[in-house]
Order: sequence, then C-alpha cells, then structure tokens
Amino acid sequence: MSKAVIGVVRRSTFAFIGVCGLCICGFVGSAGCGRSDSERSEPELADRASNLQPASQGPDATEKPPHAADGSSTGMPRWEPRCVVPAVPIARPNACARNEEYPRCKWRMPNPASVADGSLFTRWRNTVVEHWWGRPTLVGVVLATASAFRKREPDQPLVVGDLDAPGPRHQTHKSGVDVDLYLPGAMLKENVGGGRYEENYGRNSSTEDAILKQRVLILAQTLARCTDGQLRIYYNDETVRASFLEWFAEEGYQSPFGDPMQTHNELHDFHFHVTIGEALEPLKRAPPPQPDPIAAIPKPPAPTTPALMSRSARALSSDASIEDASSSARSSDAVVATAEDSAVEPETVGDDAPTPNPALDPPAAP
Repeated sequence: MSKAVIGVVRRSTFAFIGVCGLCICGFVGSAGCGRSDSERSEPELADRASNLQPASQGPDATEKPPHAADGSSTGMPRWEPRCVVPAVPIARPNACARNEEYPRCKWRMPNPASVADGSLFTRWRNTVVEHWWGRPTLVGVVLATASAFRKREPDQPLVVGDLDAPGPRHQTHKSGVDVDLYLPGAMLKENVGGGRYEENYGRNSSTEDAILKQRVLILAQTLARCTDGQLRIYYNDETVRASFLEWFAEEGYQSPFGDPMQTHNELHDFHFHVTIGEALEPLKRAPPPQPDPIAAIPKPPAPTTPALMSRSARALSSDASIEDASSSARSSDAVVATAEDSAVEPETVGDDAPTPNPALDPPAAP
C-alpha cells in the first residue's frame, strides 16, 4: 500500500477519533477534557503517564503505536503533525524575489508577537536578531515545527536560538541549515546563566519526569516529520535518543548524517542542535495576511561583541586591553624618564583582571 493511501487512511482514522473524543467529553462533562498538565491532579498525571507503558498488540495489528521516551509503546493513536509554514509575513531581501540562491537569499525568523497569539516560540536570550537568518527551508521547518508542536504540547514553551551565526560560539551555523532549539524545564539540564546548569529530572515525581521526556521526544519526531528524516539532532539524553532512533527506523526514514540523533559535548544537555539537509525542498506555506517585508541581510556582529563572547574570551579580551593600556603607560613613562632623567616606575594595572575559569566556559557548541 502506498504512503499516500496510508496517509489518507490515517487522517480519516484521526478525524473519527477526534469526533468520538468530543462526543465523550460532552457526555461525561468537561472535567477531564481540554486541560493542561498544570491543572491536572497527581492521579490524573499518573493515568496520563501510564500511556507510556507497553500496550498489548493483537496478532492482526498492522500498525505499531508511537514510542514513548522510555522506549515503550504508548498505545495511543499515531500522531502525525501537519507540517505547514504558518500564515505569517517573513522578512527577506530582494534577492529572494529574483530567485537567487543562498546565501544571497535568506529568510529571517519573524517576531514571535507576529505569529498567531505570540506563543509559538520565543527567542533565546543570548541570540541576537542578526543570527535569526537562515535558508528559507530552515526557517520554514522551524516555523512549521513550532506550529505543530504547539498544537500537541500547548503547555510547553519552545525557544529558538541561533540560525546562521558564524563566530566564536559555534563551529557550524555557517551554511543556513543549523538551528538551536530549547524546551525550558523539559530537557536534561537547564542553562540558568552565569555558567550554571541545573538538573531538570529527579526534582519531581517519576511520572512528571516521564511526561517531560515525552515532550522532548515529540519535538524530535515533529522535526523528523517536517524534514522527511533529512536531519541530525545533537542531544545527550540516551533514553530519548534510543526511543527516537527506534521510531525513526520503523518509520522508514534515512538520514544523510548517519544516526539522526547523536550525543555531543555537555552543551547539548540543555538544547537540540538541529541540522537539516541542504537539498531539502521547502515546505508548503499558508498564504500570509500581508506581503512579506523586504529587509537587507545585516552584517553579522563582530565576534568580539561582548554579548557573543564566552566568559573566558571576555576575560582574555579584558586582560589584553589592560595589557595594552599598561604598555602604553610604560612607553609614555619611558619618554618622560628620558626627558626628565627620572626613573618613574609605571603603574601596574593588570593584576586585578578577571581570570578565565574553564569550568564555567565549556567548549564551543557546533
């Protein structure tokens, strides 16, 4: 049976299930319908988490349910996101209208406030607007993924970090195909700033931790759907990774990068680094309510911009500046000493400069 026929059957099944769900809610009342996790009691959360346990499959079952973050079947109907770029104006240069290719044609991630109710995503606190440009396909994938993920997990914030961001913070992010994505409170660790990283799991019940891992898995699955498997995700949760790899293989996807989810350095405890294939075709886009704005691609900020430098790099830069000032003072003092035949000792100003701390400055992210 072709993928197209299977897709029609699945969509029809989901529509029937959705109608039945509405009927059930109307019959039993609204107490258990349409509520967020924060509004549910612990027993209700336990009931929801029980869906993460293996479900029995009859001998004639032809379609396996999706997998949970613990590697088990959820027993729930398969969820297939609708990967369509939402109807929102997207800034781009005139080169795009002339059908020029990347890097002359780039799209910029829109202001979150301009997208639906403004809750699809936010911008990572260390990401500057100049680093929110990328290939049109990449921006489309991020927007479509955000829209689909929001419909599935309305309680979970999604934060979008750097797209094209050449400079000291990244080894990649130079070809329009890389993006950093964050799920605050749901991933292995939380980047709370100041070089501090806190554990997200183990502070709550095992039921709540299972739900958080499930959200991370759903984001990975949504990205895979919206890229037709043409992606690689760097992320360090081995439990989520094992489940995602099994699901990915069962779906018949093949990534051009090898394993579609791989571990990397410790920075990938708190975010996804996503790379998509350069040859990936753009997703279907809903017509925007107004014409796309024309904007020139800005020149990337200097790598020495303090906001873009690691703490150790800022410290070293500070040391260098102070040393330059000290050298100038010594040179000036030497001239004065020659003119006045006076041995004036130049003031030492570099001793109080901050010392880089490798423990607070992990290696650059890819």
